[in-house]
Amino acid sequence: MKKTIALIFLIIGFFSLSQNTTHAAENTDPPSEVIRLVFIGASTFGDWMGNTERGGASFAGDLLTNLNQNNYFVSNIGASTTYFNSGVEVNGDYSPITNNNIGNFFTLFRGVLSVSTYLPELYSMSNLSMTDLENIQNGSSISDPGGENEIVLFKANHRSGKLLGNPSDSASDISTNSMRGVIQADNPSVYTVANAKSIYLDLLNYFAANQDKLFVAITSPSFNVNGPGYDVTEAANTRAFANWLVNDWLTDYEYDNVAVFDFFNIMTHVDNHHRVNSVTGEIEHTIDPESPNYTDPSYAYLTDIHPLAAGHQKATAEFTPLLNAYYNTWQGITSVTPTPTPTLTATPTPTPQVAGTQNSGSSSSGSTTSQVSLPEAGFIAPTLVLVISGILLILASPLVVVLTKK
Repeated sequence: MKKTIALIFLIIGFFSLSQNTTHAAENTDPPSEVIRLVFIGASTFGDWMGNTERGGASFAGDLLTNLNQNNYFVSNIGASTTYFNSGVEVNGDYSPITNNNIGNFFTLFRGVLSVSTYLPELYSMSNLSMTDLENIQNGSSISDPGGENEIVLFKANHRSGKLLGNPSDSASDISTNSMRGVIQADNPSVYTVANAKSIYLDLLNYFAANQDKLFVAITSPSFNVNGPGYDVTEAANTRAFANWLVNDWLTDYEYDNVAVFDFFNIMTHVDNHHRVNSVTGEIEHTIDPESPNYTDPSYAYLTDIHPLAAGHQKATAEFTPLLNAYYNTWQGITSVTPTPTPTLTATPTPTPQVAGTQNSGSSSSGSTTSQVSLPEAGFIAPTLVLVISGILLILASPLVVVLTKK
């Protein structure tokens, strides 16, 4: 009898481990009404947002059209915005969003003029302001719903990706962080992994106090290996910092109003992704083992540091559903019905952070499910366990006879 019982539980265990845990799928439905969104970005923003052509090559990402189709009214703060290029310096704070350097993000959200001056302008802005965006000067194709911008996308520029130090450096003390308010071109030595982590961690204080807004951090673009500015050490640091933003930055953040999109990652290999998986409905952040830390050749054009249309359109296809998922999580809109994905293979060991599939920490609360290269194994539903147990118990008598004879 003991052998029979052991055999029964062995079989039950086999079936249990052969099934995949069912996770709640992300809701990628667009907002039901038009939402105001402001995008802090510069030149790469223009290419990604519009239908730019240079030198006979297309850099068009058509993100503006895609966002409009998903009920987002888009405005932009960029390099030509007079207000943010005023050259004002107050107590060491330089005017923010000059080339959207990481140091300027501190000035915008945490500086001495943030609450009184910069943020009211940010939330009320209602246009596409960059002079080099002639291709999208007509702005959004949908009507402005009025009110404040509810979503803030802030993308660090190429220069912000020129980080010194070591990939694993811990965040510096924000009180002595010399990167605050500083443009990378003015003082490259202060642009370090430690200082960048320190600034982003400090921004969470403002974000936590303003949960009526959704903030999405977009990582720095990768460099063209054949273009100006590429450095192998700095590129490795940019990769590490982007991974930290996705996987670690929001680990202890309790709210759903902050998220990340890894623009750097998806540009460095055709098989790199940061998206909602169309099969499982889960957010995945994947890095191909062969991925370099520079723009994939299929997305690069001569020596231009900006990605071609193929790269920008990939970013559009992955970003908009992800933004919808972030928006719905922030608003507490119920997820769509999950779809179980059974598998008879064991879960493979996840690959290291810099080569392979990453755990996705993009949702502000860290509640998004992670993806590995094959579906995760887990226990089957309790009801199914009971059914199988019942069937096996019915068959137990013949098994007892057989085992007794042996």
